[in-house]
Amino acid sequence: MISSGSVCDFVRNVATSKGLPVPGVMVSTKEACASVVPERNSIIFLSKDLYSEMEKELTNVHKFILAHELGHVFKRDSHLNVSLPIKELFQKYTHVGSQVGVLATLALVGGGIFFKRMSGSYLALVGGAVLLTHSITGEFIKLTKARYRSEYEADEFAAKLSPEIAQGGVQFFEDRKLMFTQAVSKASIFTKVALKLNRACSRLFFPDFSSFSHPTHDSRIAKIAKYARSFFN
Repeated sequence: MISSGSVCDFVRNVATSKGLPVPGVMVSTKEACASVVPERNSIIFLSKDLYSEMEKELTNVHKFILAHELGHVFKRDSHLNVSLPIKELFQKYTHVGSQVGVLATLALVGGGIFFKRMSGSYLALVGGAVLLTHSITGEFIKLTKARYRSEYEADEFAAKLSPEIAQGGVQFFEDRKLMFTQAVSKASIFTKVALKLNRACSRLFFPDFSSFSHPTHDSRIAKIAKYARSFFN
């Protein structure tokens, strides 16, 4: 646990100003994230490289990242960051658009076999499979929307601290958007087509879809820019 330096000072100052228990700061292999454990001190995790950058010069982009994680602490919603092993497996080997289809197929097969064995009725087989598919897909959508909401709220918490930090948030997502665009431009045709199909399907449910855990860069930039402008209205 790190106890001194500009990162800890910033975290301490923001937490104190908002009446929060001061979270600990730890260097880990994870990207920036917050861990909220009931009845215990929260922890903000930073990668070694990111922490080193922050200690050299704590820019407004860095302040936004830290404040965003403090937003999760403030809302006590980091349980949405916890990845179930099956979700990690799906994210590693498939795109999100495929996840719903895979879950639905598993529910169709598993539910069908279960209800067929229980009742011997083909009608029950189909009905049970449909009910399980609907339930799993519904929970998937519900969890994704909750995750998006938590990200928007953490962005809002950070952006409302100061216009400089809000501008840092805009810059952060502009940079991430550019990095993603460059990565896609170098990808294979197959990957590009898969990404387009994935987003087209997923946006039937989530208009601001980017990934399972984060909404689009553009939607976040627009909201943060709005908060930045509010300081001058």
